[in-house]
Amino acid sequence: MTLPLLLTMTDSKELQIEFKNIYLEFNDLVRSVAYRMVGATPLDDVVQDVFLKVWKNLNKFKKQSSIKTWIYKITINTCYDFLKKKRLSTNTHYDLTPSINSAVDTAEAINKALFSLSAKHRSAIVLICYEGLSLGEAAQVEQVSLGTIKSRIFNAKAQMKEQLTKYGVSHV
Repeated sequence: MTLPLLLTMTDSKELQIEFKNIYLEFNDLVRSVAYRMVGATPLDDVVQDVFLKVWKNLNKFKKQSSIKTWIYKITINTCYDFLKKKRLSTNTHYDLTPSINSAVDTAEAINKALFSLSAKHRSAIVLICYEGLSLGEAAQVEQVSLGTIKSRIFNAKAQMKEQLTKYGVSHV
């Protein structure tokens, strides 16, 4: 569903303008997070689902958190829903066995290591390391305690380091 079609679904001009501004401001953010959570193939569908949820719930947004935090929360939860629905294993996107005959590019190795993580660990890395959220902001998006987010980051980094070592990447 495209943006113009979404905008015809209500009579409230103010709501339409607000949604259009949100879409324009946060489309890149949503695409970035969703790409790192689910990969390229389902990306457009996931992004569309995120903005449908934003549209349907825009009038319910209570402004208890920033709009950016709210968008992150919807994006992460939509990605979780997608991963559960498709029952993707953590190894679905990549063969994680190192190739003896070819050198693996560092960026590719990092991507493989990222997709080897569970969805919860991956989202913590994406929010903090890629999106630059603070630990507190990431905990708010994930609706978990600060200690839980710290634990997820610690464990995710350890798992990624282990995966990267398999590829001979030690300088990241």
